[in-house]
Amino acid sequence: MRLLIVEDSARLRRTLARALSLSGHAVDEAADGAEADGLVRHNRYDAIVLDLMLPGRGGFDILSAWRRGGVATPVVILTARDEVDDRVRGLSLGADDYLVKPFAMEELAARLEAVVRRDRGRSDSRLRLGGLEIDLAGRAVRRGGQPVMLTAREFALLEKLSQLARADAAVGIKLEPVDLPASLREGLGKFGTEIAGKNLHIDREVTDGPFKTDPVLWRAIVTNLLGNSVAYAPDGTTVAVRATPHSFSVSNEAPDLDPGDVEFLFDRFWRKSSSRTQREHSGLGLSVVKASVELLGGSCRAALDDGKLTISVHWPT
Repeated sequence: MRLLIVEDSARLRRTLARALSLSGHAVDEAADGAEADGLVRHNRYDAIVLDLMLPGRGGFDILSAWRRGGVATPVVILTARDEVDDRVRGLSLGADDYLVKPFAMEELAARLEAVVRRDRGRSDSRLRLGGLEIDLAGRAVRRGGQPVMLTAREFALLEKLSQLARADAAVGIKLEPVDLPASLREGLGKFGTEIAGKNLHIDREVTDGPFKTDPVLWRAIVTNLLGNSVAYAPDGTTVAVRATPHSFSVSNEAPDLDPGDVEFLFDRFWRKSSSRTQREHSGLGLSVVKASVELLGGSCRAALDDGKLTISVHWPT
């Protein structure tokens, strides 16, 4: 994460910066409101740690001005002011969390991760296409502001179609730092029930490093590639997941596939056989992966070797 610490105590500010930097975060520092305001205007931060007792403009005034000006970056207030009225005022002005000094460094780090996670969830969980608004987290759909009732299968199909339409239309691409290991844990977590029910073993290797991509497209790639492998891997077998900052691959046994099938895997609605057709899947997952990867300037490849299917995606570093 890229963080900004706004604290007038040089000793505390440097201690925080050092600790958060050692945890792998990029940290900028500001000693007063004016310096902080300049940094926020010219940089994009994942979260801000804000003291209230600052020289010149106080923290409440700065926070209020940021929110009025459209700055939506998550803010954690860090202060010795522990009155309930101060906490209520800070949260009412737009703070995302409020931590009273003295505090544990581990708690501050956990709170920062939590507010960033919530913020990313808010921004990534809604898709808007024409008059449709799709709330992925709430699994709800509205059209023209009115709720649309869908079955679970209808919603799943609409979600994939909307992801595909977004990729085809190249809507709103924005490259941001993404936590590669965390995003894969989140992706696998979505299929925990299926993995346990089929007694699958997940063999995961992740090489961490700086990684920037479009969070929505990346989530579509991870979810659909993992979902395809989990759905079609035979019970009791292994799904191998490999990821680096420039590639991602998933392998599983595929006894029902023939070498001639490989060229069709990324086609929309393609299924191998009636056995696949009977499953509750749309046949769109890998086409969503391909469209999303190509939009990011990358490429996809499928290979079948001795009954094991490997689907890999690569993108420029």
